[in-house]
Amino acid sequence: KNTHLNPSSMAIVDRRCPLLLCPLDSESTPKIEDLSATLERGTEEEKIGALKKIIHCIISGINMSRLTMQIIKFCLRSKSHEIKKLLQIYWEVLDKKDLNSGKLKPEMILVCNHLLNDLKHPNEYIRGSTLRLLCRIDEAEILEQLIPQILQNLEHRHSYVRKNSVLAIISITQQHPNLIPDAAQRIVQFIDNESNNSCKRNALQMLINCDLPASLGVFTKIQDKLSNYPETMQITILELMRKVCRALPVPKSHFVKCAAKLLDSPSNAVAYEAANTLLALTPLDHAVNKALEAYTRLLQTESDQNVKLIVIKRLHSFKVRYERNLRTIIMDILRGLSTPNLDVRRNILSLVLELAASNNINDIITCLKKEIIAINNSISLAVDTDVATQRSSIEYRNLLVRTIHQCAVKFPDVASQVVHLLMNYLGDDSMDGHALSASSAAAAAAATGNKGKAAAHDDAALADDYDDRAKTSSDDVGASDEHKAKSKPATHFVHAHTEEEHKNKPHHSAAYDVILFVKEIVEEYPDLTASILDKLLLSFNDIRNEQVYRVALWILGEYCHNKAMVVRIVDQICESIGELPLVDKKQLTYSLQQTAYKNGDDEDAGVADDKEQDTAASSAAAALPSYTTRTVVLPDGTYAQSTISMAGKMDGEVDAGDASAPRKSYNLRKLIKNGEYFLAAVLSLTLLKLAVKFSSFAKTEPAESDAVELNKLKAKSLLIVTCIIRYGSSAVAKSKLDSDSKDRMLYVIQRLFKEASLSSNEQRVLASECRANFGRMLSTKRREEEAKKQEKQKAEQQNFGVVPFDRMLSIRQLRGLEFSEFDEDDTLNLAKAVGNRALDQGALRTRLSRIHQLTGFSDPIYAEAAVTVHQFDIVLEFLIINNTAATLQNLNLELHTSGDLKIVEKPTKFTLAPQQSQRVEASIKVSSTENGVIFGNIVYDTTGATSDNNIVVMNCIHMDIMDYVHPKHCSDSKFREMWVEFEWENKVPVNTDIVNLAQYIRHIASITNMQLLTPIDRRSNSDQCQFLAANLHAKSIFGEHALMNVSIELKLDDATNVVQPQDSGNTAGKGKWKIAGHIRIRCKSQGIALSLGEKITNGQRSAS
Repeated sequence: KNTHLNPSSMAIVDRRCPLLLCPLDSESTPKIEDLSATLERGTEEEKIGALKKIIHCIISGINMSRLTMQIIKFCLRSKSHEIKKLLQIYWEVLDKKDLNSGKLKPEMILVCNHLLNDLKHPNEYIRGSTLRLLCRIDEAEILEQLIPQILQNLEHRHSYVRKNSVLAIISITQQHPNLIPDAAQRIVQFIDNESNNSCKRNALQMLINCDLPASLGVFTKIQDKLSNYPETMQITILELMRKVCRALPVPKSHFVKCAAKLLDSPSNAVAYEAANTLLALTPLDHAVNKALEAYTRLLQTESDQNVKLIVIKRLHSFKVRYERNLRTIIMDILRGLSTPNLDVRRNILSLVLELAASNNINDIITCLKKEIIAINNSISLAVDTDVATQRSSIEYRNLLVRTIHQCAVKFPDVASQVVHLLMNYLGDDSMDGHALSASSAAAAAAATGNKGKAAAHDDAALADDYDDRAKTSSDDVGASDEHKAKSKPATHFVHAHTEEEHKNKPHHSAAYDVILFVKEIVEEYPDLTASILDKLLLSFNDIRNEQVYRVALWILGEYCHNKAMVVRIVDQICESIGELPLVDKKQLTYSLQQTAYKNGDDEDAGVADDKEQDTAASSAAAALPSYTTRTVVLPDGTYAQSTISMAGKMDGEVDAGDASAPRKSYNLRKLIKNGEYFLAAVLSLTLLKLAVKFSSFAKTEPAESDAVELNKLKAKSLLIVTCIIRYGSSAVAKSKLDSDSKDRMLYVIQRLFKEASLSSNEQRVLASECRANFGRMLSTKRREEEAKKQEKQKAEQQNFGVVPFDRMLSIRQLRGLEFSEFDEDDTLNLAKAVGNRALDQGALRTRLSRIHQLTGFSDPIYAEAAVTVHQFDIVLEFLIINNTAATLQNLNLELHTSGDLKIVEKPTKFTLAPQQSQRVEASIKVSSTENGVIFGNIVYDTTGATSDNNIVVMNCIHMDIMDYVHPKHCSDSKFREMWVEFEWENKVPVNTDIVNLAQYIRHIASITNMQLLTPIDRRSNSDQCQFLAANLHAKSIFGEHALMNVSIELKLDDATNVVQPQDSGNTAGKGKWKIAGHIRIRCKSQGIALSLGEKITNGQRSAS
């Protein structure tokens, strides 16, 4: 569209134009006199510049009609091809009719003569370009004089002219069919004599749009040669098949055979269209299977990732109708995982998960297991410098792990097949990015010399240590605020070093998904408990993630089943902790002495004289980190000298003479020394649980060595806990031990010393209560998932079986041959493709609810608008009725918008006879989720009037934010993460007549169209509580997230009246109780936060 932006030139209306230019401002607008002089006396180069300025001005809405005769006089005879090109654009954008009378301008006669000469020009390019220009001219008076020459060009020797001549005929017949009444017969004759396939394709397209029976006759002549035609011709023939079968009484079997032949076309585009056509023609299983096989072949052979995404989306759309057929080709769909693109893999796995059934789940699991083993091998063999590929492979592996997890949850019978495989990835820690940090260092080393390489490796080793220190417990569920606050200083130490790396990392590693899956399996399948615990102990030293360690310790503490298992678990923990104490005595002494020396306090340092001080300093210095240098082989095959810190025996056991000697992992020790004291508290409680369980096992299965083993177990546990407390309180600790974790560990020490003093409640909680609560929580979760599934199925059945009362009944036998039940034509499903609320707009009651009255019944013009909201645009359908007895001329709707709304297509001017009505449309583009207003006037002239234009002011149309916002479920961790990230907050005070807290929150969720994340059960006592907080979440069509937190309480208006909160729902208590609190809205952009706040303020008063 060519849309002018100058409001002063309202007479110029929108018209078709392929040229897009930015509008001119008032300062750069050239003067008409200067342009006229240039056209009259300028050189060809100056005329070219003047024509460009004139075209630019016309597109910008500036009236340049005074220069038309100047251009005709001084530019039409030019032989310059560039001037001819510019003239064709000028004829296209020029207003060819008088704005007042509506008749063709007199000077257009000269233009018609010029166009006729160009259609006879000996240069085929000029003829063809002129024919293309005629495709964009709508005036019948101009086209009528050129028809004979257009038809004569159908016989031109050059295919370029013939092809464009057909295009011109198509355009003319669509706009003015009476100008060429025998166009179909001429085109049929043209196809019979034409040898160029491009010309044939255009001609066949013309017959499809204008005369389907004639196109069917052409199809019968060329059907035997379908495989010999080029790609464009075959796609046009497929379109012909769909339209003919839908509109004409012809047998479909012949077309089905032709479409099936084209499925094997070497062109992927033809194969895709042939599959679409085949599914539109017949629902037979044999044809459907062949079409689906063609789609799966495209997944494997097409190189364009966008095409693969389109094919996968197409297969998704077939799930409702052809789910049984899709399940038969599920292995072919899985072959598409060979594509390295992560988006394609993610969509394929999502489709496979939806199609998984009991008869194919074993094949799916086998394929996914092979895929995860292959990707794991590729990760281990990946070149360190290829950071992007390595990151993509790790993310794909995490995706496979999650998919297998979901399959196991959906089909519990396969859990035993995958649980041990998944436990091999408990050591995965893609969240930390150690491999990526090392890869970046290796890449830097490859770019610099040997010296730079060694330094880069040293930096990589430091980066590994710093990355561990940068991890905080802000994501830990159940961590205290004090622990979080005291863990943050360690983050600031390396924040600048790791900020860029953490931007592109997932929220958690695959190991965390695996351990949560193991936690559920070990509870639901008691027969797998022993093997799972054995596998978990074997992988215990490989774990590198603090969250995974916490869940693993909980599993080991809750599900150990005998004394031998308890002893194994404690020994494994001791092995992972390593040599104790965590802090060396000499290092601690040296640190204290240095502190005392800086403070000038020799007495507190404990040094009697200078000789003793030197001795202690030298002995402490011996414990400081030492360094060793060795020769290493870099990824590019070169050698470099690498210096490694040997801080102590436990900091790394590396053979200085062997470059391939692996470092022994003490990840649990490393995490605790890096400040993960919440993990240390969990470890302490796990040791206490193990001691309590060992005592209970000893009572049921007594043995002579039980007392000795129990004492050993307690001694080891006390040593571990006391060493952690001592390290966290020492001066050499990287971060100080927080008081919350310290209190937990001191409680463990006290109970280990006096185990007999444990109360019955403490023993029950430590021995069985936690496990029982988890089992109940898991059962509740499964029931809720099943209830949601049944509710979804019930809703689908209701939507499928119940139709609105005003919807037309579709009876196949009564609709005739035009009925096509299995038509998948994209043009017919355009309403489904454009967005959210447009699907139900055909219903009468929905349409009536969206009609806005714009003028009064007593106004000269009555106007109303039906608003249809699509995904990114708004369509306004205006009904204009002339209430007067006079003819209204040049009636124009002047529309304007406020907010982030932009008018894309404005209504054109028209004339209304007395008591006549007219329907016009306007399109408005939506660019953000904000409230907007559409307003304007109706301007018209009356017959014979000499005064100014008459104006009728229309009412405003307020666009509601609820048209763009939809409820969306969100996990608690994701909600907290976005809450911290989003910067815009709108705080709305509560002001309502509702006196029931749960009812008020449900009312807020309904008026804002947001998903209530906090469960409020109507059967529980949540309706009787006095304090209530809830989280809500929604997502706009533009991908913006909206978060809401409602914190409210029930207060008395009169402090002297004491009424129980349970009576707050009664009518008598409405004057005594009042809800107080605030609603906080957080979004990434300001507009949606303000709009939601305004919506709540206007609608929160009462639920009625």
